[in-house]
Amino acid sequence: PITERLKVVSLGEGGTPLLHARRLGEAVGLNKLLLKDETRNPTGSFKDRMLTVGVTRAVELGFATVAVQSSGNVGAAAAAYAARAGLRAKILVPRTAPPEKILQAQMYGAEVFRIDHDSPAEIFDLLLWACDEFHWHLVSTAAIYNPFTLEGAKTIAYELAEQTAFDLPDWLIVPVGGGGNIGSLWRGFCEMKALGLVSRLPRMVGVQAAGCARFVEAIHQGRTAREALASRWPRIQTVAGAIADDVV
Repeated sequence: PITERLKVVSLGEGGTPLLHARRLGEAVGLNKLLLKDETRNPTGSFKDRMLTVGVTRAVELGFATVAVQSSGNVGAAAAAYAARAGLRAKILVPRTAPPEKILQAQMYGAEVFRIDHDSPAEIFDLLLWACDEFHWHLVSTAAIYNPFTLEGAKTIAYELAEQTAFDLPDWLIVPVGGGGNIGSLWRGFCEMKALGLVSRLPRMVGVQAAGCARFVEAIHQGRTAREALASRWPRIQTVAGAIADDVV
């Protein structure tokens, strides 16, 4: 959803391989297990797909600075794409953020602020204030704050369709933090079905760490989107920091 296609800020993201994990599939009793290897993206995660769109939109709107709250992958991607575009990047990270992820963002030239707090949601509230106060452009990967970034993530769905000759897998298992990626994939599949490109949709499985499972809890308890947003996970207890979002 960009007006000037020739000004897209790109680092060569996307086009990641779909690997047939034969031995792993046999070990867990599956006839055909496929792995979409998103580590092949420029900064090592699928977040690059989202930030190419988010930063391009920031350029289009005339912002000089982009900002994001992140425990690692989003911050690294925001920093890299901001550097590519010649923008400044401000990254707010929790005190639990891995040093190597902080260093990765700093290597791309971002200014990183380590906030003495464990809650991503609390830090995000601070970020919203800072964006308003200092005229930074928020490149959040949460659709409620920046719907443009999710348009980048849904390209995974398009690639999966192409790589399976438009015969989509029966099941798709997706790691979930706030839920943006699984929502983007579903949107991409639904669009292809509406266009008649695929005949059926895969079953979607969202997986979270037990020590921070706000999305799973919201599904099991039948919460509305508003109720889920108003409720936060009391205490994060997981080493899977990339998906440790205490709010959906």
